[in-house]
Amino acid sequence: MHRRVRHLNPRFAGASLVLDARYINEANNTAIATWPDISGSGNNATQATSGKRPIFKTGLQGGQPVVTFSTGGMVCSSGLGGATSQFIVILALKSYNYNGTAGGGMLISQGSVFTTDFLLGRTSTLYFFEYDAGTNGGGNLTAPGAGNQIHTVVYNGGGAANADRLRFIYNGIQQTLTFDYTVPASLNPAGAYHIGQYAVSQNDTAWYYNGDMCSLLLIKQDISSSLRKRLEQSQALSFKIPCS
Repeated sequence: MHRRVRHLNPRFAGASLVLDARYINEANNTAIATWPDISGSGNNATQATSGKRPIFKTGLQGGQPVVTFSTGGMVCSSGLGGATSQFIVILALKSYNYNGTAGGGMLISQGSVFTTDFLLGRTSTLYFFEYDAGTNGGGNLTAPGAGNQIHTVVYNGGGAANADRLRFIYNGIQQTLTFDYTVPASLNPAGAYHIGQYAVSQNDTAWYYNGDMCSLLLIKQDISSSLRKRLEQSQALSFKIPCS
């Protein structure tokens, strides 16, 4: 059973973005200009400015490599491709802290202020998912600390209530959220994905993510709970992170 879960290919689950540090072919402590998307969609994450590139480090998490962010982020050329009512983000990461007093460590961001975008990140005390930035809030929960995590956000606009439309899951366990506003039935994000930085203010150091990222999966549809768990467990086992 473990063998089958470990080798589950996220592409077969319909993932349109798969960033996995194990598939970066660079030497230890290399500043990477490109993190290849292995989903087959061609959504490689890139950083053109040398001083803002994250660092590839080998053998750091469960004997596997990671990508360490601190001075900037990366950009994936393609977005969600118009209005969507469902998607899932699964991250394997170790967050050190947030980089500024005004902002928070941005894990993944898309769109621009006053459009229906989404922001997923953390401050010193909260993890948050925000939509329609500048006018509406989102779901929040107490940050579980700086340990290794499988961090999953499930957005399903077809749900009857906030708790059905937005879920946070850590290491296989669903968390209790607080909501600032009603979660919308659909999002219409514009522009590219930004990994480790804020899409609106790419040079705002207060929003830079500060930590290691092992992998990031994005699926443009809702999936069954059993398949989601298998994907979480696959990432956890690959990087030796505990996951229920």
